[in-house]
Amino acid sequence: MTHEISLLPAYTRRSSELRAAEYYAHTRKPESDWKTIADLAPQLAEFEHRVKAKDYDQAARMLEAIDLDYLSLWGHYTRLAGMREKLLDHLILPHLCATNLGNLGSLYRHLGRPDDAIRMGEAALDIARSIADPEEESVRLLDIGLIYRELGQLEQAMEYYQKALLVARQIDQRVRESVILSAMGSVYRTWRQIGQAIVYFKEALKIAQDIGYQRGEGVTLGQLGLTYSTIGQFAQAIEGYRQASKIALKFGDRRNESIWLGHLGRANYAFGHYEDARQNCEEALLISREIGHRRTEVIWLNTLGSICCATNQTDRAIHYYEEALAIAQEIRYRDGESYQWLGLTKSLLTVRRITDAFECCSKALAIDTFDTRDVTRSLLGVVLLHQNDPNASDAFAQAIAHSRTLLDQSPGLYLPQYVLALALVGQTVCDIRWSDPGQRLTLLIPTLAEYQRALDITAAVGVVNDAIRDLELIRAAGIGGLEPVFDLLEGALHEQS
Repeated sequence: MTHEISLLPAYTRRSSELRAAEYYAHTRKPESDWKTIADLAPQLAEFEHRVKAKDYDQAARMLEAIDLDYLSLWGHYTRLAGMREKLLDHLILPHLCATNLGNLGSLYRHLGRPDDAIRMGEAALDIARSIADPEEESVRLLDIGLIYRELGQLEQAMEYYQKALLVARQIDQRVRESVILSAMGSVYRTWRQIGQAIVYFKEALKIAQDIGYQRGEGVTLGQLGLTYSTIGQFAQAIEGYRQASKIALKFGDRRNESIWLGHLGRANYAFGHYEDARQNCEEALLISREIGHRRTEVIWLNTLGSICCATNQTDRAIHYYEEALAIAQEIRYRDGESYQWLGLTKSLLTVRRITDAFECCSKALAIDTFDTRDVTRSLLGVVLLHQNDPNASDAFAQAIAHSRTLLDQSPGLYLPQYVLALALVGQTVCDIRWSDPGQRLTLLIPTLAEYQRALDITAAVGVVNDAIRDLELIRAAGIGGLEPVFDLLEGALHEQS
């Protein structure tokens, strides 16, 4: 690529800046050589000179050529946000203004600034509609939906996704259609409508494969992996993560590299491969921090906390949960915040800090996200057992009701099944008949049946170890007579050894 250096008036600040900009434009490498940010040094210098010369529209055009497929892909969110902020209120052409606002909003989403992200996205959407640009409109509708998805506002997210899908189909934008369908699948997975989620993911995958959209194929394969993990099919999940990770590496997509590597760690955790899980999550955390992707930073810190709990490093687990909690609160990641409070509750119960555990569990209860509702109430019941509070039975009853609702909708979900079994243990030991040792085995029969259903879904070592540790929290409240349940779970582990 060559550029003619134009003849410009001499001896003005603006003309000097424009001469410098065109010099750097003349020194660009061919696009085939753009592998790292160092290869884009001429463009970065050109951008700065054009901004100083107040040649904002041309600076914006140049930035579009190196943003999504290069700087964003490589995770340079903070730098890109700073560059786009320099263009605010200076662009003349509406389509450049819309793109700058919208892409800045996407960067703010990655950087954990949801309010700013929505503000920019809505402003970009208004411009796209005013200039009748349906392609830009579908992009901005999707981006706003993604922000609401991350805020846990799923109905609003789905509303934007559906509008985006309608526009994308009207203009036959197949790449966008695939991306939107995958995003919709993730909402159905959060709603625990697993069958519906898989339908959307498979439709998105087919479109991506049909049109040769390999990056979209990789993301959807990873999303399918996440979906299979919810029904305890961790081997299939790992295969999806590996394929997705391979594609992310091919394209230098650092954000997705971190995501699929971290979820590979979570699958290794489920299998009880704690050291492999730790290495996966530490590497994923490093990438998340390097690129400023704060949401995944929260997730990998939480998983590292869980690994520490599983390996009897409670103090270190508390440190990870507290670090993740501070970030989740800062970026208003409500599901993430809830998970940290729950992790802290279990850790504090383990070291017999009962009052602190109650406070943490109450914080999780106040957030009341759909994702953690059954776990929160079950754990609240355990805390109340430690406090000899008769309200424990009501908390367990609420956990049972919510878990059964989820399981009626999707019978193969392993986590609600294990939560249901634990809550039934809690409700059983609250029964006045529990005081009669002769009746305990009979009272435990329904609980044993639910644990067996959970084991039938998955008896992965890490999952069963977690179930045993949860049961030990009930026993630590001074509850005896739980040997039949421990024998069932420990027997499942023995069969795999």
